[in-house]
Amino acid sequence: MIIAYRRARERMIQEQLVSRGINDPRVLRAMAKVPRHLFLESELWDQAYKDHPLPIGADQTISQPYMVALMAQALELKGAERVLEVGTGSGYAAAVLSELCAEIFTVEAVARACLESPHPLEQLGLQERVGSRGRRDPWLGGACSLRRSYHFCCCTLYSPPAS
Repeated sequence: MIIAYRRARERMIQEQLVSRGINDPRVLRAMAKVPRHLFLESELWDQAYKDHPLPIGADQTISQPYMVALMAQALELKGAERVLEVGTGSGYAAAVLSELCAEIFTVEAVARACLESPHPLEQLGLQERVGSRGRRDPWLGGACSLRRSYHFCCCTLYSPPAS
């Protein structure tokens, strides 16, 4: 089973990322290393490496792998940065970014059952590099000296009706 997921990640790298211009070797290694399926309910594991977002509860989705890689590459991380992520979601993007920077702080306003322990970040041993905060935390500690941040959200395009 583990080998099947590893192969699926390898296909994802070539077919979805490299073919669309993701070429930062560090981003590609991070995407290959982080097991996206662990950030989903087990019923969705067979779809984990497909080219689309998937539901994670509370009307949220785990981002399409290409979008996570595109955002990670756009940050141009070298490895010593401290990054602020607004919108933890499943934690998948934070896990990928934790492979690319020294430390990541992530905040999430929506509490969900999928964030109960043991969280995939803990299972993967990444909790030391990922500081997570909920909406009730009044302050992000040392996050005020961050060099990079990104905010990810989706919206529906609106076209006014033709007159």
